[in-house]
Amino acid sequence: PDPLADPAQIAEAFAELRSEGLVRHFGASNMSAAQIAHLQSHLDVPLVANQLEMSLEQRDWVESGVQVNTAAAAAGGFPTGTIEHCLAHGIELQAWGALARGRYTGAEPSPAADLIARLAERKHTTPETILLWWL
Repeated sequence: PDPLADPAQIAEAFAELRSEGLVRHFGASNMSAAQIAHLQSHLDVPLVANQLEMSLEQRDWVESGVQVNTAAAAAGGFPTGTIEHCLAHGIELQAWGALARGRYTGAEPSPAADLIARLAERKHTTPETILLWWL
């Protein structure tokens, strides 16, 4: 998100792209509930997706809701209410970075990568599949 972007200009660009038939739907990336709501207030079509970094390494998006009212949640930095806002407004959550740049599939030796490799072997699948199942 660009905090200095003018949502009215973004809405105007969206309308132009849609009227030209170049896009049917719009989404956001890495936006909090407040940022989505602010942008949505300027749009005449609903935002349908919010793309967030989600992986075994990047879990603050889920932990912020599980650890609410704890020091761990406050330290996480993920804006609380984002997931709930998206669910309440039919905004699909999309993952980017789901494989954590190979950190758990052998790019770097680690106990976690070893565990995932063992799970994959036990389930007769790949480490990448285990990570995507986690999501």
